Amino acid sequence: MTKRWAAVCAAFGLALTASGCGSEMAAMPPTAPVTSYVLTVNSIDPASGAEITATPADANSQENGTTAFTRSYTAGTTVTLTATATAGGSNFSSWTGCTSTNGASCSVTMSANATVTANYVSPHTPTAYYVSGTGNDSADGLTTATAFLTLQHAANKTQPGDTVYVMNGTYTNSCVGCDVLDITTPGTASAWITFTALSGQTPKIQFNGWQGVHLLSTAAYIEVSGFAIEGNNYNVTLAGAQNQSTTNPDPAYNGNCIASDGRQGTATQRPHHLRILNNTIWACGGAGVGIIQSDYTTISGNTIYDTSWYSIYGSSAISTFQDWNSDNSTATKMVITGNRIFNNAQLIPTVGGTIITDGEGIIVDTNRNSSYDPTIGIPAYTGRTYIANNVIYGNGSAAIEAFQSDHVDVGYNSAYQDLTVRDVTGRGEMNVNAASDVNVVGNIFYAPSGQNPATVLSNTSAILLDYNLYYNGVLYPGTVSGPHDLTADPLYVDPADANRFNVLLAVQPASPAVGSGTSQLAPPTDFLNHPRPGPTGYDRGAYQQQ
Repeated sequence: MTKRWAAVCAAFGLALTASGCGSEMAAMPPTAPVTSYVLTVNSIDPASGAEITATPADANSQENGTTAFTRSYTAGTTVTLTATATAGGSNFSSWTGCTSTNGASCSVTMSANATVTANYVSPHTPTAYYVSGTGNDSADGLTTATAFLTLQHAANKTQPGDTVYVMNGTYTNSCVGCDVLDITTPGTASAWITFTALSGQTPKIQFNGWQGVHLLSTAAYIEVSGFAIEGNNYNVTLAGAQNQSTTNPDPAYNGNCIASDGRQGTATQRPHHLRILNNTIWACGGAGVGIIQSDYTTISGNTIYDTSWYSIYGSSAISTFQDWNSDNSTATKMVITGNRIFNNAQLIPTVGGTIITDGEGIIVDTNRNSSYDPTIGIPAYTGRTYIANNVIYGNGSAAIEAFQSDHVDVGYNSAYQDLTVRDVTGRGEMNVNAASDVNVVGNIFYAPSGQNPATVLSNTSAILLDYNLYYNGVLYPGTVSGPHDLTADPLYVDPADANRFNVLLAVQPASPAVGSGTSQLAPPTDFLNHPRPGPTGYDRGAYQQQ
């Protein structure tokens, strides 16, 4: 009996017990806990031959290796792997499977057997793609005669170094709520991906979805330039916006013309190194350009108007929100220069409240991040923001605002009669609220009657105002002007032209702004690219006398 049962139990991989077949593990003594784990290091393109440095040495005193290889480490050991820049003719791209990464370095904490992979990519010859309103996505897109039809099809083809040249046509979203262009493929520091109007062409993006152009969390080293981008404001009404659902908001009222958003990213991967240049942007219910949890962004040379009217999310013409550190640099990384910004305003209350909170021309918003609100989950921004040479007029709230933000430099901008929405009375053409390390130098702030040229609230620190020119109203109580600030009519050339596109905030030769500025925060050229300083020295405001 015993022999027969032993044979049966053995056939099923079970142990013989007094009552028959039982679990082999139950019949075995307990095993000692695992004290070491195996780390497998692979590579892709090439699959072998990539040299990887590994520290510390493993349990067998082995360190560096050539893929594919394994190392054995004591439980709890943190291993740092560093990939070579090239392998088998391919360039290093990224790591996968790591606990954390930093460029070519991968850190792995050995709490179990682990496999990591060094990803390499074959060198790519930069390619020019073409898109046309009369194109065909079945074509090759490599010439103007064989252009693609849709921006998205071209974007899906891009690799680092590629340029998408866009020809005349109107490009729209393909479904309710869809974006016209989602950008996910990143470029590299030496090979940006560019989406731009072909010389002499004026392509138009027209949409009623959530975004005209959307740079998602993987977007990096991307330029978007030369487009006309129109939102949906002229097709809906204020009454409809006021009655929209706040639990199921309608993108027809809330769409952003250009947006980046890193909130779905990781600790090491969010949008960075973005250039938004020379676009004409209008009629978006949400932001004209809204940059969220991103880094190293330049917004320059754009014309932005009639945006932010109907969104329930508190939008502005240009906003940077919860800026994210892709590195630890304290240099200037966010740049907003040379934009013409007018008639942008928030016309309905922000969701969750009963008041209008935004509608600024430019706002640097909440870059203190978790220092302000722990639920944001990212550290305070360490880089500086530079705002210069912008021409701003007739917007609903402040021309420029720094809110819950630090390290902001505002130099040589010209503003005229913003604060058109009376809910934001008192904010000032320049508004500094719960901020520190903010320098405001060489600007002209011309307030509407009864409003403040500049407002610095008492919850601020390390604020410098100097060499500014204020007019029409008084500084907000407690705002301390600098020793070279002036209060006088700037003598704008044509601030109230009936054609709002023709408003000219250059100053007349007799203006007190002429020759009374300083080199501090002065950009090397003015709004029209004239050199600064000019024959009169440094002129305050966005324009320099010639």
